[in-house]
Amino acid sequence: DITFVPANNYTGTVTIPFNAYDTSGRRISGDVVITVGNDSGDSGDISYDTAKGRSVNFSVSDFNRFSNDETGYNLNYIRFRSLPSTSRGILYYKYSNSSSSKVSTSTSYYRGSNPYIDDITFVPNDSFTGTVTIPFTAYNTNGRQATGDIIIHVGQGSGDDINYSAQAGRTVNFSVNDFNNY
Repeated sequence: DITFVPANNYTGTVTIPFNAYDTSGRRISGDVVITVGNDSGDSGDISYDTAKGRSVNFSVSDFNRFSNDETGYNLNYIRFRSLPSTSRGILYYKYSNSSSSKVSTSTSYYRGSNPYIDDITFVPNDSFTGTVTIPFTAYNTNGRQATGDIIIHVGQGSGDDINYSAQAGRTVNFSVNDFNNY
Protein backbone atom coordinates (compact mmCIF):
# COMPACT_ATOMS: atom_id res chain seq x y z
CA ASP A 1 0.00 0.00 0.00
CA ILE A 2 3.04 2.30 -0.22
CA THR A 3 3.16 4.66 -3.21
CA PHE A 4 5.87 7.12 -4.22
CA VAL A 5 4.55 10.32 -5.81
CA PRO A 6 7.24 12.40 -7.56
CA ALA A 7 7.00 16.18 -7.39
CA ASN A 8 5.46 17.80 -10.46
CA ASN A 9 7.95 18.11 -13.33
CA TYR A 10 10.69 16.25 -11.39
CA THR A 11 12.97 13.96 -13.39
CA GLY A 12 15.97 12.17 -11.97
CA THR A 13 16.80 9.46 -9.48
CA VAL A 14 15.44 9.14 -5.96
CA THR A 15 17.19 6.79 -3.50
CA ILE A 16 15.30 5.67 -0.40
CA PRO A 17 17.34 3.66 2.13
CA PHE A 18 15.53 0.96 4.10
CA ASN A 19 16.13 -1.83 6.59
CA ALA A 20 14.47 -5.20 5.98
CA TYR A 21 14.08 -7.74 8.75
CA ASP A 22 13.80 -11.45 7.95
CA THR A 23 11.62 -13.83 9.95
CA SER A 24 14.61 -14.63 12.20
CA GLY A 25 15.03 -10.96 13.08
CA ARG A 26 18.19 -10.40 11.04
CA ARG A 27 18.49 -6.90 9.57
CA ILE A 28 19.40 -6.31 5.92
CA SER A 29 20.00 -2.78 4.62
CA GLY A 30 19.25 -1.71 1.07
CA ASP A 31 18.00 1.07 -1.14
CA VAL A 32 14.87 1.58 -3.19
CA VAL A 33 16.07 3.38 -6.35
CA ILE A 34 13.36 5.16 -8.33
CA THR A 35 14.23 6.62 -11.71
CA VAL A 36 11.74 9.30 -12.76
CA GLY A 37 11.98 10.18 -16.44
CA ASN A 38 10.04 12.18 -18.96
CA ASP A 39 7.42 10.87 -21.38
CA SER A 40 9.92 10.37 -24.20
CA GLY A 41 12.07 7.36 -24.96
CA ASP A 42 11.30 3.71 -24.31
CA SER A 43 9.66 4.13 -20.93
CA GLY A 44 6.64 2.05 -21.97
CA ASP A 45 3.16 2.10 -20.53
CA ILE A 46 4.34 -0.10 -17.66
CA SER A 47 8.03 -0.35 -16.95
CA TYR A 48 10.27 -2.32 -14.61
CA ASP A 49 14.02 -2.34 -13.97
CA THR A 50 15.92 -5.36 -12.75
CA ALA A 51 19.49 -6.56 -12.41
CA LYS A 52 20.92 -9.25 -14.69
CA GLY A 53 19.54 -12.66 -13.73
CA ARG A 54 16.99 -11.24 -11.29
CA SER A 55 13.26 -11.91 -11.75
CA VAL A 56 10.54 -9.23 -11.89
CA ASN A 57 7.10 -9.69 -10.31
CA PHE A 58 4.24 -7.91 -12.05
CA SER A 59 1.96 -5.71 -9.93
CA VAL A 60 -1.77 -5.60 -10.63
CA SER A 61 -1.86 -1.96 -9.47
CA ASP A 62 0.35 -0.98 -12.44
CA PHE A 63 -2.11 -2.55 -14.87
CA ASN A 64 -5.14 -1.13 -13.08
CA ARG A 65 -3.61 2.36 -13.23
CA PHE A 66 -2.93 1.84 -16.96
CA SER A 67 -6.58 0.81 -17.51
CA ASN A 68 -7.87 3.85 -15.60
CA ASP A 69 -5.53 6.22 -17.47
CA GLU A 70 -6.45 4.81 -20.88
CA THR A 71 -10.14 3.95 -20.51
CA GLY A 72 -11.41 5.66 -17.37
CA TYR A 73 -12.42 2.34 -15.78
CA ASN A 74 -10.83 -0.27 -13.51
CA LEU A 75 -9.11 -3.25 -15.05
CA ASN A 76 -10.86 -6.61 -15.39
CA TYR A 77 -8.11 -8.66 -17.08
CA ILE A 78 -5.16 -8.58 -19.49
CA ARG A 79 -3.99 -10.77 -22.34
CA PHE A 80 -0.50 -10.80 -23.79
CA ARG A 81 -0.38 -10.12 -27.54
CA SER A 82 3.00 -11.84 -27.83
CA LEU A 83 5.66 -13.25 -25.52
CA PRO A 84 9.38 -12.43 -25.40
CA SER A 85 11.96 -14.64 -27.07
CA THR A 86 13.31 -17.24 -24.63
CA SER A 87 16.78 -15.83 -25.35
CA ARG A 88 15.60 -12.75 -23.42
CA GLY A 89 13.50 -14.47 -20.76
CA ILE A 90 10.27 -16.28 -19.90
CA LEU A 91 7.01 -15.17 -18.28
CA TYR A 92 5.84 -17.58 -15.60
CA TYR A 93 2.61 -17.90 -13.65
CA LYS A 94 3.25 -18.73 -9.96
CA TYR A 95 7.01 -18.89 -10.59
CA SER A 96 8.11 -19.85 -7.06
CA ASN A 97 5.32 -22.39 -6.65
CA SER A 98 5.36 -26.12 -7.39
CA SER A 99 2.48 -25.56 -9.84
CA SER A 100 4.50 -23.04 -11.89
CA SER A 101 3.66 -22.76 -15.58
CA LYS A 102 4.60 -20.59 -18.53
CA VAL A 103 2.32 -17.67 -19.34
CA SER A 104 0.23 -18.08 -22.48
CA THR A 105 -1.12 -15.59 -25.02
CA SER A 106 -4.43 -17.50 -25.02
CA THR A 107 -5.02 -17.06 -21.26
CA SER A 108 -6.66 -14.07 -19.57
CA TYR A 109 -4.97 -12.87 -16.35
CA TYR A 110 -7.25 -11.08 -13.90
CA ARG A 111 -7.14 -8.26 -11.41
CA GLY A 112 -9.51 -9.90 -8.93
CA SER A 113 -9.70 -13.63 -9.64
CA ASN A 114 -7.64 -16.62 -10.80
CA PRO A 115 -5.36 -16.54 -12.65
CA TYR A 116 -4.10 -13.36 -10.93
CA ILE A 117 -1.84 -10.77 -12.59
CA ASP A 118 0.10 -10.50 -9.30
CA ASP A 119 1.24 -14.11 -9.82
CA ILE A 120 3.08 -13.33 -13.09
CA THR A 121 6.88 -13.14 -13.01
CA PHE A 122 9.36 -12.34 -15.77
CA VAL A 123 12.54 -14.41 -15.43
CA PRO A 124 15.35 -13.07 -17.63
CA ASN A 125 17.72 -15.45 -19.36
CA ASP A 126 20.86 -15.64 -17.19
CA SER A 127 23.05 -14.16 -19.91
CA PHE A 128 20.66 -11.44 -21.11
CA THR A 129 21.00 -7.71 -20.51
CA GLY A 130 19.01 -5.13 -22.40
CA THR A 131 15.39 -4.18 -22.93
CA VAL A 132 12.40 -6.51 -23.29
CA THR A 133 9.10 -5.25 -24.70
CA ILE A 134 5.96 -7.28 -23.99
CA PRO A 135 2.76 -6.06 -25.71
CA PHE A 136 -0.54 -6.60 -23.91
CA THR A 137 -4.20 -5.69 -24.12
CA ALA A 138 -6.08 -4.51 -21.03
CA TYR A 139 -9.82 -5.14 -20.82
CA ASN A 140 -11.69 -2.95 -18.36
CA THR A 141 -14.77 -3.65 -16.25
CA ASN A 142 -16.95 -1.73 -18.74
CA GLY A 143 -16.00 -3.90 -21.73
CA ARG A 144 -13.54 -1.46 -23.31
CA GLN A 145 -9.94 -2.34 -24.13
CA ALA A 146 -6.60 -0.57 -24.51
CA THR A 147 -3.29 -1.83 -25.84
CA GLY A 148 0.03 -1.14 -24.18
CA ASP A 149 3.60 -2.29 -23.71
CA ILE A 150 5.49 -3.56 -20.70
CA ILE A 151 9.13 -2.46 -20.90
CA ILE A 152 11.61 -4.38 -18.75
CA HIS A 153 15.17 -3.06 -18.49
CA VAL A 154 17.47 -5.94 -17.52
CA GLY A 155 20.96 -5.25 -16.22
CA GLN A 156 20.28 -1.79 -14.84
CA GLY A 157 20.69 -1.16 -11.16
CA SER A 158 23.11 -2.70 -8.73
CA GLY A 159 21.31 -6.00 -8.26
CA ASP A 160 21.50 -5.46 -4.52
CA ASP A 161 18.65 -2.99 -4.38
CA ILE A 162 15.00 -2.62 -5.42
CA ASN A 163 14.61 -0.59 -8.59
CA TYR A 164 11.54 1.11 -10.07
CA SER A 165 11.09 3.53 -12.91
CA ALA A 166 8.25 5.87 -13.81
CA GLN A 167 7.38 8.62 -16.21
CA ALA A 168 7.29 12.14 -14.79
CA GLY A 169 4.00 12.79 -13.04
CA ARG A 170 3.19 9.06 -12.61
CA THR A 171 3.16 7.28 -9.28
CA VAL A 172 5.19 4.20 -8.34
CA ASN A 173 3.53 1.50 -6.21
CA PHE A 174 5.84 -0.56 -4.02
CA SER A 175 5.40 -4.33 -4.28
CA VAL A 176 5.66 -6.55 -1.21
CA ASN A 177 7.02 -9.31 -3.50
CA ASP A 178 10.04 -7.15 -4.37
CA PHE A 179 10.89 -6.72 -0.70
CA ASN A 180 10.27 -10.39 0.08
CA ASN A 181 12.56 -11.43 -2.81
CA TYR A 182 15.18 -8.97 -1.56
